[in-house]
Amino acid sequence: AAAAEAAATAAEAAAAAEAAGQLLTDAAAAPEPPQAPPPPSAGEEVTRTVTCRALLVSPAELMVAASPPTKKKAGSSTKREKRAILSSWAESFQGAMRTLESSAADSTEAAHAGAYKAKRELNAVLRAARNPGAPSHALSLTMRGLGYVFATTGLLPQAEAAYLRALTEARARGEASEAALGASRDVAVICLEQRKYADAEAHHTAALAALQARAATAGSGGGKRLRNNAHSSEVLELQLCLADALRLQARLDEAEALVQKVLAAREGSLGACHPETLGAVYDLSHVLRSKVVASTGRREGEGLCQVEMERQALDSLDAAAEATASLDARWQGGLRALCEGSLSWGEQLLSLGSTAQAHAEHAEAVLLLRLALPVYEEAFTASSIDFAEVVNSLGESLLELGALDAAADAFERALAAVVAATSADDASAASIQANQARLFSFRGDIEAARDLFESCLSLVEHKVDDADNGGDFMLHVIHSRVLKLFGEFEQAHGDASRGAERLQQVKRLEAQYGFLQA
Repeated sequence: AAAAEAAATAAEAAAAAEAAGQLLTDAAAAPEPPQAPPPPSAGEEVTRTVTCRALLVSPAELMVAASPPTKKKAGSSTKREKRAILSSWAESFQGAMRTLESSAADSTEAAHAGAYKAKRELNAVLRAARNPGAPSHALSLTMRGLGYVFATTGLLPQAEAAYLRALTEARARGEASEAALGASRDVAVICLEQRKYADAEAHHTAALAALQARAATAGSGGGKRLRNNAHSSEVLELQLCLADALRLQARLDEAEALVQKVLAAREGSLGACHPETLGAVYDLSHVLRSKVVASTGRREGEGLCQVEMERQALDSLDAAAEATASLDARWQGGLRALCEGSLSWGEQLLSLGSTAQAHAEHAEAVLLLRLALPVYEEAFTASSIDFAEVVNSLGESLLELGALDAAADAFERALAAVVAATSADDASAASIQANQARLFSFRGDIEAARDLFESCLSLVEHKVDDADNGGDFMLHVIHSRVLKLFGEFEQAHGDASRGAERLQQVKRLEAQYGFLQA
């Protein structure tokens, strides 16, 4: 009997241990609550105040927005909070956003496959968004998730349509609601990406008016005025977004007035050395440089030879830098002081330069890339891929400005760096040679341009056909880039049908692998 009792006790203990183990397993398998993105470093905070205005709200941020607010435990005198129960819609939506987040780190077809998997999941989430018990912002957030998927797979018109639907749904629940303001911002970013600057201006203007209307009524019920709480930063941020749209339409006086207003407000509330204030100082120097370039830069129809045009382009850059020297000393000194080491400083400059280049503000890009280049040369040497990428980007913007000799020098340095770091038949070399072919065409040497385009396209296509490289995402980006430049060249020089075929191939690659060629 004693032995039987001991055996029963042991069995109960084993069952209890198994149950405890299962509980631990279940707990480990349960999805983690969504976390906000990690905070940027002090140096990054300066550049993010500029570059984030051109970025869509991320899946991680949408996950946080989908979470119900936490609640203090009833009857507790402490500040401990309990996690609110997620609706079925929120669980499904956050799962789709996790799919996007987890695949975004892959620079391969896996990222694209992840985006399409998230899209399938979001189509199911749409049904849950209409179910009883779903939060009021469920449909709007789901459409923003779909908009993000479309944007990351290069389908910008579809992304715009999804974000517009999200905006319509959010506005039905309040013109100045957080959901409406977030959707309005995302629509404006997509419009900027498509160079639809007037549309971006309209969305930012409407959002700003709604936020300011909310400011006027805040406090009537005993709440704080907008200018005295966290929403004041939203007003200033939207004013800078609007200034961007105005600057990109060459409405520079209006843009300058808005930036001056924001800078004065930030200096008064945050201090002269705060990252957000330094970002506004950069914004002011940017718009003032744009005014100088607009008045002194290259002008068509003046009968200038190439040497004179190049000198005019470079003189315009020098004049712009001289006009903003004191402002530049301020934001550059502040940014450098906040960066952890010289490479971080160079990375922030490159981030600003890439943003300017993406919006075809090539004079601004040249200023910033010239500052970043010696930092990258010192950190990686002039025989590295990192250096090659920066100097090649510099050459691309110099080429757009008509500074052909300076662009040629930049491309030669970039190609030498790639050959030294890899080999002459690396796909990155073909990408730079495509830029050199474009340079030949700018100089009127059409046959040399055509021969070089044929050569670098043949090299890239050979790499693509290689089974070992079939999954290289960047190889497809380079392939698309070479095709795009060659197709545009052919359309401009007598072979419109062949050029159109190449550009159609670019669109297929963009749709298949989820990227956009500028």
